[in-house]
Amino acid sequence: MDAREVTRRFRSDLWPTLKSHGFTRRTERVAWRDVGDSVDLIEVNLIGTLADAVGCTSYSFGAFVASLPTYFSSDRVRSGPDGRPRPHYWECELNMRLSKTLSQPWFRPLASSVRGNLPESLVKHRQGLMAVLRSDVHDRTDTWFVRDDGANLSDCVTDLLLVIERDGLPLLQRLHDPCAVAEIVRNGHLSIRPDSPVGRDLLKAATRACDERH
Repeated sequence: MDAREVTRRFRSDLWPTLKSHGFTRRTERVAWRDVGDSVDLIEVNLIGTLADAVGCTSYSFGAFVASLPTYFSSDRVRSGPDGRPRPHYWECELNMRLSKTLSQPWFRPLASSVRGNLPESLVKHRQGLMAVLRSDVHDRTDTWFVRDDGANLSDCVTDLLLVIERDGLPLLQRLHDPCAVAEIVRNGHLSIRPDSPVGRDLLKAATRACDERH
């Protein structure tokens, strides 16, 4: 079992379903759709080199949904060959990390032994993490734990699709309305603090766009 098998499963099960919801542009990890003057995205990231600190396999994964409206877009967002924006979730202030519904109490951070050839700086960094991270076996709602043998990969992808359709797509629908965005930001329902500089700028831009619609 390796990351390539996860990628193949995304190709066969995840991306075709998202295409039916309008996400017609994609890479191996991100899919985009254009809705009016907004770009929506769904991004799935493998844990990779963070596996030791998270306490799972490197091919376990997390996922985000995000939307980038033109009234709060950034010049730093790259465009694809078709000239249309292809943002990542971290380039969108309107984003949400998805939470799984599966019970997976198998996470144990920093449980592997340290390799003898590890640089001293990384050894010290690891020791620092061990002092602040919980070391008991526990669950994480933000990460789908794919077992070493991949036996539960199908269950993980099925649950991801369930969460996207139950939580992600309805949120994206709300984010297409600047009036709803202003309310969501004002009430602190996303990770953005409404009293932060970015929160104030986004709230101002969404309110202006809302007023222009009415």
